[in-house]
Amino acid sequence: ESNTKKGVKIHLDKRIPVGAGLGGGSSDAVATLAGLNKLWQIGFNEKQLVTLAGKLGSDTPFFVYGKTAICRGRGEIITPYPIDLRYYFIIIYPRFEVGTATVYKNFKISLTKNLKDVSFFLKALSSGSPEKLGSSLHNHLEEVVFRLYPELGRTRDILKSFDFCNVLLSGSGSSLYGLCKGENSIKEIEQKIRSLNVGDVFVVTNDF
Repeated sequence: ESNTKKGVKIHLDKRIPVGAGLGGGSSDAVATLAGLNKLWQIGFNEKQLVTLAGKLGSDTPFFVYGKTAICRGRGEIITPYPIDLRYYFIIIYPRFEVGTATVYKNFKISLTKNLKDVSFFLKALSSGSPEKLGSSLHNHLEEVVFRLYPELGRTRDILKSFDFCNVLLSGSGSSLYGLCKGENSIKEIEQKIRSLNVGDVFVVTNDF
């Protein structure tokens, strides 16, 4: 795309596991594009980087922006949605991978299936209420993933017994995440989950 003939040697320390449903590979790819764009002084603007990133994967364009956004189409149509609110999550990585290609190969969704309009989610996101946000969250991939990996479904059911607003699969898995009711409830829930030894546990918050 840039007609550059320069080369580069890259050493990558993976901190986000492969096959975890956390966008580790896609964010690494975009970080590489942005880094080379700067290193080689190519001069691609944001729109050009989005187009280039879209050739690498469906969720890669989002990471060009790196903030809250609505993604449509195949993921390449991005509308930034800045919001000045803070939510708290606990992520559980079960220490095994889920094959994204396998999940989508087994995923079939009826064109007539009732889907929630994105405005319902945006209204909940902007409300500042974790309970409202939790009730608006849904992942249609859960049905097939929990069928292929029943242990994930069992772990999700256990986590739902805790004081979360909702517990869902992250992306196509394997990670699960729980939306906390507030900062004060995090420590107790985190300790309970760690005692179960169902995976690696991380407490995170959004950076909108």
